[in-house]
Amino acid sequence: MITENDVIERVSAYLAQRNWRVESTASTFEHGPDVIARSDVGKEIWIEAKGQTSSKEGSRRYGKEFSRSQKEDHLGRALLKCCQYISERSDLIVAVALPNDDVNSDLITRIGAVLQKLKIVSFLVGGDGSVEASGNLS
Repeated sequence: MITENDVIERVSAYLAQRNWRVESTASTFEHGPDVIARSDVGKEIWIEAKGQTSSKEGSRRYGKEFSRSQKEDHLGRALLKCCQYISERSDLIVAVALPNDDVNSDLITRIGAVLQKLKIVSFLVGGDGSVEASGNLS
């Protein structure tokens, strides 16, 4: 299972391989965007990440995959954050990053047209460390 911290780590590595400088990451215990990175031409991206299971040992969901409704709620909260970021800073690129599983892939596919209109990038992170990006990173 992929935790939020795994998603953050893999998306950060993906961006670094594409000449983005990761300026900060936030663990599940910290507030603010989960990843902030800057491109070599000065573009800035703020990313909201969600995991497939809880990363907090001792929690009821630790090591157990979230249900479809929980994943929908998590995506909804991530999208709300993205909308808030866009409202605060119109110059930002904003994104959601999720584990690449059947539910998250379906959710992103179903709202793909809206994500494009809002210019929200999506990252789907595979269990093998692969990252699929949709949307404009420039």
